[in-house]
Amino acid sequence: MALCPGIMTTNFADHSGGGLNRPPKAMTQTPKQVVSTAIKELQSRKKPTILTHFTDKLFDFMFRFYSRKAIVSTMGKMGSKP
Repeated sequence: MALCPGIMTTNFADHSGGGLNRPPKAMTQTPKQVVSTAIKELQSRKKPTILTHFTDKLFDFMFRFYSRKAIVSTMGKMGSKP
């Protein structure tokens, strides 16, 4: 099983110097939520890859229709500082 948790709410950003550039809460999960989803999916054994958050599933679906170049360009713009 491959677990792809996406963005989690931890103190990593505070300790790495990126505390001001936080993602919206609607796009994040707590570690407890990720573990809960992982255990549930592991017990069901339906899929080899687990995307734990709705936004990750949405991005996975949307990126099927984009070229790799467009995806890299979009992600680069999202990560750049103003």
